[in-house]
Amino acid sequence: MSKTPLPSGEDDKNQSAVDTVGPEHSQGRASANNPLQKLAYSINETLAVVPFSRAYLYQQIAAGRLPVRKSGRRTIVMADDLRQWLDSLETVN
Repeated sequence: MSKTPLPSGEDDKNQSAVDTVGPEHSQGRASANNPLQKLAYSINETLAVVPFSRAYLYQQIAAGRLPVRKSGRRTIVMADDLRQWLDSLETVN
């Protein structure tokens, strides 16, 4: 794991907070080194992993095709719901 240099005047006690995360720790991906997968996505995170616009995503949510959950003001998309929605899209042969 590589270390990010601290600004001058900082001590090394907080160095672990600025460690660079290698590919074996990437969020949302399971691997032999990182068995945890992301369980839910914010709208912005969802937009980062699907090839659709924000407007289209909200249309799908409003139509009831993509279920979402709310926590306060935050809208979250469960990973399983996202996969099911993607699987339900029309296939083109």
